[in-house]
Amino acid sequence: MAVFRYKGVDIKGREIKGIIDAEDMEAARLRLKKSGLYITGLWREDGTRKGKGRFVTRIPLRNISLMTHNFKTLLDSGLPLLSTLETLIGQERNPGLKEALIYVKERVSQGIPLATAMREEPHIFSPLYVAMVEVGERSGSLVTTLTHLSRYLDTRERIRSKVLKAATYPLLMLLVSTIVLFLLMGWVIPRVVSIFDEMEVALPLPTRILISLSKSLSTWWPLLLGLAISMIYLLKGFLKTGRGRHVVERILPSIPLIGRLHTLFLNHTLSMTLAILLRSGMPLSEALETSLHVIPHMGTKERLRRVGQRVKEGDPLTSAMASEGVLVDTLPIIGTGEKGGRLDEAFLKASSVYERTLETLTESFLPLLEPLLIILMGGVVGYIVISILLPIMEMSEVVR
Repeated sequence: MAVFRYKGVDIKGREIKGIIDAEDMEAARLRLKKSGLYITGLWREDGTRKGKGRFVTRIPLRNISLMTHNFKTLLDSGLPLLSTLETLIGQERNPGLKEALIYVKERVSQGIPLATAMREEPHIFSPLYVAMVEVGERSGSLVTTLTHLSRYLDTRERIRSKVLKAATYPLLMLLVSTIVLFLLMGWVIPRVVSIFDEMEVALPLPTRILISLSKSLSTWWPLLLGLAISMIYLLKGFLKTGRGRHVVERILPSIPLIGRLHTLFLNHTLSMTLAILLRSGMPLSEALETSLHVIPHMGTKERLRRVGQRVKEGDPLTSAMASEGVLVDTLPIIGTGEKGGRLDEAFLKASSVYERTLETLTESFLPLLEPLLIILMGGVVGYIVISILLPIMEMSEVVR
């Protein structure tokens, strides 16, 4: 018997870690699966799992998308699986992804199924990715499955790139403006207002406020910087906890524009995921269960879990979704697909609706942040200029 260490997620979305003994890795995986655990990591306790303890870097989605497209193309050309993996290893330029492919090839050459080998690299291959490959292997349609998966990843990368591109310039403006403002308050203004101190004249209220803020920043900036870094570190740690995610999920929808964008992105991800899983031949109840591991939003995940339970009990999918408030904007489309036996196409159409809405909202409202930021910074700079000019104008009047 060998000892294996594992990580997984239970039906309630909680992360579980532990140790199990079994004849081999496949036997350990089957035992854990029977216990209701969705495995995200499994390796020998003696460290034989390749990559255990190495520094893991996040692989960009575009790299995984391109690799999946090449994977599909090579298999479709008639190349055997091992030869395809060998070719992919030679083509790959990302070190982390290349190392994972080398490990997968080694495991496949030992007779391990492709999905099982990929499951042992959870930092590279998501639960959705592994589930779809597993369906493709079982049904003998791996090329078709990889084609759907490649389109899914391409769509997610395209939407993500559009949102980031639209938000990059306003965020860059905000960052540069903040740096310039701190430089003005901390170093430039103290040298200008020193003239007023030498003259010993009564200063207007705006000027006194400006000088007070400037002196505080000049004196306490190391402490303020340390507090800011500490707050960011503590906030990141808090957001990783269940309570932290719950707080964010309650606050986020109430934030104008950002909350709407977040909801649209979640709905698009869910509908696109269900479409791609159903199109690959996965049963509805299994597709709903697999989707639980793709959606990061705990509230949506819990509602989706209840939808899956009601579907298993015999309720119509549309009725269960309506009761739980899941994808309510596109329920008429999903209902039509359910009645016609074309749920995969219905979810695909629903994802297109969310995608178009997301693109429209992004293209319409995010560009408005640029003039708003310009107005905001203009107001701040204007206050600084007026605060400096007011005492100068008063002194000029006295001289006259």
